[in-house]
Amino acid sequence: MKKEDFFNILAGIDEEYIRAAKETETNKPVFLFKNWITIAATLILMLCSFSAGAFAFDNKVIVEVPVEQELISIEELGLTMILPDTWDGKYSLEKIGPGEYSIYNPDIRKAFSKYNGIDNSGGMLFYIKKWDEQLTEAQVRDNDGEWSFARNKYIMTTRDGTYLLYYASDIQFTNETEQEYRKMEKEISQIRFIVDNVNTCAFIKEINESEIIIDPIEYITSEDTDRISELNLSEYDMPNGYYFYNANVESKKYTLTETTLYSFIDWHNDFTDVGEDREFNTTDKDAFAKYLNSYHNSEVKMPFFINIADDKVIHITEKIFM
Repeated sequence: MKKEDFFNILAGIDEEYIRAAKETETNKPVFLFKNWITIAATLILMLCSFSAGAFAFDNKVIVEVPVEQELISIEELGLTMILPDTWDGKYSLEKIGPGEYSIYNPDIRKAFSKYNGIDNSGGMLFYIKKWDEQLTEAQVRDNDGEWSFARNKYIMTTRDGTYLLYYASDIQFTNETEQEYRKMEKEISQIRFIVDNVNTCAFIKEINESEIIIDPIEYITSEDTDRISELNLSEYDMPNGYYFYNANVESKKYTLTETTLYSFIDWHNDFTDVGEDREFNTTDKDAFAKYLNSYHNSEVKMPFFINIADDKVIHITEKIFM
């Protein structure tokens, strides 16, 4: 489908297919999407400072993300790493065990493997492991637990467990590649982390110089069996496996900051080159406002997922929903 056809479909959706509220048998107002391709956000991310460490429950650590930095996601762990821009083209990700992923330099690995005659060895900078236990930073520092088998750094604790970064414990480089390895090793402290943390699903009603006005709604998936039962939802109500429930139309204001991160799909290639990944991440509010204005509808009809802390917007994100 051409992007022009996609937007024509969005612009032509009859209001009877998208309605903010209807009365069900239980007299509860609901919001229903029919069988149309819609855009919504599925990933809400909590930004956490590597240097400080934080409980994700508090969700108060804000990190500025430069426009050109690449986001590397590990779906199994629900974790995204924001690497230094100087690492561009110098790293790869690999799974090394259950819930464990490492970052290594391919060129350094190639040189090290050739030197010692062992394939796929060397070049590892660090690896990430998630423990099921909910540990405090003090517990990790005490080095009194099964997680203390190697030198590590506390990242954060969430409801799903504790994330730790482990440093390489043996030599990973040759004499020729040591300088490059040491440079990247020092830059590990610059890495920032984002953890899945669904917060507020909402329609964006307005965005201005310093605030965003939204209408919060409830995002329900096929896994939310209790909620589906409470609302008497059927397969007809959830043809694509999700449902948006809007009990009351509201207008809530939240503050936008210089570090607010906007993630969206650049359908018109306004910010990306043709052929590039259209998932665009930026801290430029004007760029996001321009994106919202690119829709044919006067008001954006699909929800975004918005991460909020202390009435300040941390992250707004969107992803294609089928």
